[in-house]
Amino acid sequence: MKVDGLCYGKTLAAIRRFQKEACGFKWPDGRISPGGKTHARLREFFIPANPYTMPRIYQMLPQALLWILAAKRVLGLAELHLRGQQGFSKPFQLVDKYFHVGTLAPVQKSASIIRIRDTFNNMERCIGHS
Repeated sequence: MKVDGLCYGKTLAAIRRFQKEACGFKWPDGRISPGGKTHARLREFFIPANPYTMPRIYQMLPQALLWILAAKRVLGLAELHLRGQQGFSKPFQLVDKYFHVGTLAPVQKSASIIRIRDTFNNMERCIGHS
């Protein structure tokens, strides 16, 4: 189920299924009351964050940014290959190796590369906001 922050039919069905299977409710109601049985059972799955994790993540952000920029550069070169420019087949092969775009139609290849680049742009933006 895709996380969207909204509580509609699919979310309620998932809550009811959890209440029935994990909490043993005979009549699941789809509610999660603070301090209630469902909330308490959900908290059993909570794993507290390792206090050493966040400092390490922040320490690695500059390296992650370099990897993102390198990936975006390769994606740009792969696009040149798709436009028929010579000498850019290796970057395209690298993109195909990791994202399997080689079997797609030409228009789909370009669209896929754009979506992949958008993902890296979002990652870069997140690092900028950290």
